[in-house]
Amino acid sequence: MSYYQTKDVTNPSFVFNEETNVLMITDINYKREAGFTIDFTLPFTYKFWTTTNSLIFVKSKVEDDTALLHPSKPYLYYYSNNTFKLPKDFSFVFSFWGTTKQNDGIFERKANFVVDMSLAKTFGKNWSCNLNYNDIFKATSYTDTFTVNNVHSKFKYLVDANEISIAVRYSFGKIKDSEYKQKSVNESESRIR
Repeated sequence: MSYYQTKDVTNPSFVFNEETNVLMITDINYKREAGFTIDFTLPFTYKFWTTTNSLIFVKSKVEDDTALLHPSKPYLYYYSNNTFKLPKDFSFVFSFWGTTKQNDGIFERKANFVVDMSLAKTFGKNWSCNLNYNDIFKATSYTDTFTVNNVHSKFKYLVDANEISIAVRYSFGKIKDSEYKQKSVNESESRIR
């Protein structure tokens, strides 16, 4: 469980210039943000399956004199990472994360849900190869709605996180223990009693 309070928090804003008739998006410092989180994390292993699951309850409130404030509502962030050990040094990872609808006083954000997968194979002690597939359903997008400086804004960020990648790794082994030996720099150190 944690509580936080931040002054001059940075978030996006729209500024309208009436002389040039131009609407510009820019990051500005809002007055403050405060909130609390409750985090439940459950890792466990059962036979060939290892999983880590997190549920984080969040209630935050962003405030600024230039913004229209709405009642702040709690939301949920969830994350699950599932690793399955397969025969012949293969492993399969299925993970997902998401958030429920958010309202932190100024910003209203839609829910989000993203799924990733990977397949890994180790060769001997030092080599491994991973095949990754991120954002399988091309779902990474963020929609914000807010009113700042008398401008009502609704925009959508599309994130192109959908990718297939291959990684080959070589491990050089463990790092040796340090053989640091303390040396005295102060010659009069042993004389003090």
